[in-house]
Amino acid sequence: MSRMVDSLFESNTQVSFQPGATPYQGDRRYLSFTSLGLIYTIKTDDVSNVSVEFHDRSQRPFHFVDHHHFDCACLGESGAIFSNEMSGSNPSTLFFKPFDSWSTKDDWTIEFDMMESAKVLALTGKGPVVATDQNYLRFFSYSGIQNYIRCLNGPIVSMAGSRKLLFIVYQAGVVFHSKFSFLLTARRPMSRLYYYEC
Repeated sequence: MSRMVDSLFESNTQVSFQPGATPYQGDRRYLSFTSLGLIYTIKTDDVSNVSVEFHDRSQRPFHFVDHHHFDCACLGESGAIFSNEMSGSNPSTLFFKPFDSWSTKDDWTIEFDMMESAKVLALTGKGPVVATDQNYLRFFSYSGIQNYIRCLNGPIVSMAGSRKLLFIVYQAGVVFHSKFSFLLTARRPMSRLYYYEC
């Protein structure tokens, strides 16, 4: 009887995913594959090797040794952002690598509190956006300053950004039935352009 009651209250939470990412095939996986280019990683025992390549061959590809084992990435016109989930005593880390030479600061890194872990990333014209497992959307400038935070009504499923827009999919109801909410919003000011729940 106890199992039956427990199963009534179990949630069917949709696992979050990063658009353009693939699971590991052997020791390799795509972290991001977009119309701009691709980011892939090759995992070894101690470190991973991350490569960023562009479809436009006039942009130089770059590679770096990844000591954080990034499992999420997003490639945009102004840069690439990477994150990993916390594991053990290692906090979730956010790393941004700008492409533009006008940037006042080169790449930057932020570590989250041990209670919060990055799940999905997006890049807009105003900067990176990070969705976390605590249902927060954290908005950063391209120089690494968090300038806005918003709490979602449920766990993130996925999101995508483009210039001034941010498209967010999250799970709104987790008891008895699952509802998904779709939110299209302007990056700044954070205004709702379109909302749909199903």
